[in-house]
Amino acid sequence: MKFNFPKVFDSINARVLIGNFMYLSILQGFQFLIPLIILPYLIGTVGISNYGLITFAMSLCLYFGALIQFGFGISATKEIARIKEDHEKLEKVVSSTLTASVFLALVSTVVFIFIMFTFESLKMESRLYTATMAYVVFNSLFPIWFFQGMEKMKYIAFFSAATSFIFLISLVWFVKDENDYFLVPLLNAFAAFLTLSASLFFIRKEFCLKIKLSSWKEVKHVLKVGRPAFITQLAPNLYNNSTTFLLGTYFNSTAVGVFSAARKIIDAVASLAQILSKTFLPYFSRTLNNHQLFCKFMIGSGVLLTSIVFLFAENIVELLFGPKIPETALYLKTMSVSVLFLFMMNTFGVNFLMIMGKELLAQNIVIYSSIAVFFLGVYVIPMYGVMGAAVIVTLGRASIGILDFYYYTKFRNSINKN
Repeated sequence: MKFNFPKVFDSINARVLIGNFMYLSILQGFQFLIPLIILPYLIGTVGISNYGLITFAMSLCLYFGALIQFGFGISATKEIARIKEDHEKLEKVVSSTLTASVFLALVSTVVFIFIMFTFESLKMESRLYTATMAYVVFNSLFPIWFFQGMEKMKYIAFFSAATSFIFLISLVWFVKDENDYFLVPLLNAFAAFLTLSASLFFIRKEFCLKIKLSSWKEVKHVLKVGRPAFITQLAPNLYNNSTTFLLGTYFNSTAVGVFSAARKIIDAVASLAQILSKTFLPYFSRTLNNHQLFCKFMIGSGVLLTSIVFLFAENIVELLFGPKIPETALYLKTMSVSVLFLFMMNTFGVNFLMIMGKELLAQNIVIYSSIAVFFLGVYVIPMYGVMGAAVIVTLGRASIGILDFYYYTKFRNSINKN
């Protein structure tokens, strides 16, 4: 199949894609790069140990965040992209998706409160865990799937920029020493609440959508449709969040802080994969034309970024943290190849198998890979600590990325028939 590069991008679709890419770059910049910028400030202010406590609390609450989001970032985005011109259907999908999200948030909150007051170690840090859970709930309820499906990413970028600015200013203003560590998730929660409130108001006014409480039947339908995407996105928590959780269980919060600092850098670099994936998902939901060109660009970007992180790990750590935690460079090198695997997951899994009607296959790849790596982590992390956690994260992403690519090679000839 031959590609005429100028011709591919000389269209209305191309202008929309480029615009969405730019706005998502701004959004992803605020979500990953700004936290990366303030990371040295946090570690210098609250200390690496308290930063580890903050990260450990987040690793627990993110399990509930995955439940609240329920894969709507894929399932609802695809649905909205297909019906965005039908106002009545659009209104119904938005209302039922939001109702389902709120229902899951309420269930998650009740379960979380029970867990927090059951374990003494969590109860002792109730301020930290309550603030972290509040942030996760508000952030997970944000209807990013709506703006992605409508291909109006500029609004997401605007909301993110405004609230991130408020968070940054308040962080510097209020967080002054190590005793203020619990304020970090609290300020994040406040920013996330503002974003959620403004987005819902904007959807009602700008898009003239009446958001109403949906019936239980409609909620069940939304949950049924979103279940494959939910499982696909939930399962990685078995090796992503669980690495941090296991590390905090068997080792001290300092170990968690060092590991989290290294992974924060990896996730910031790999954020380009998510930007491109979210940019092209609505487009590929309608047609898989030019997917091969997309593959070449994604894999090339993944290889380039992996090489940069591996070769310049020491320089990156020195630039961000100075001489405080030099061992971070070793863990950064260990996880650098996971950047490429994240690009593969978004290219061949989310933007191919999930769109080609192979949701069950993509789901099973993630589930079985995650379970296998999780049980390996239960054995490896207690023995090897931070290095074991770094290896587990890399293996988890590698197994999913490689399997996604394998099945892509089996079904890619179906693109022309799609």
